[in-house]
Amino acid sequence: LGYIASDIVARYKRLKGFNVLHPMGFDAFGLPAEQYALEHGIPPAVSTAQNIENFKRQLNNIGFCYDWSREVQTCDPKYYKWTQWIFLQIFDSWFNRQTNKAERIESLISTLEKEGNINHPFPDSATKKKRH
Repeated sequence: LGYIASDIVARYKRLKGFNVLHPMGFDAFGLPAEQYALEHGIPPAVSTAQNIENFKRQLNNIGFCYDWSREVQTCDPKYYKWTQWIFLQIFDSWFNRQTNKAERIESLISTLEKEGNINHPFPDSATKKKRH
């Protein structure tokens, strides 16, 4: 019902003249996806891509009005480079290598409030780094 409800609201708002953002996303990581792939003897990346395409085809056949140009897939490197980058920023800002412990969250917030993002530039591409 969630897909139907969001489609109805998006169409209604468009009819009323609103500029509506109605994207679709696929959370492709998780144990069920891996288990399905193993049960069917398919690499998880292949079965995930097949399942996403099948679901998109079904949604299009029903006639939902998603903005496919804004589609998100958590298995897409263009997506997960940002989640990895955010995690590393938090880890590098929060983890004290001298004590080998995480600082209190209040310390992290205080540091980021003082520094802003000057010392935490956004990545221009996904890179692989050997971590500790």
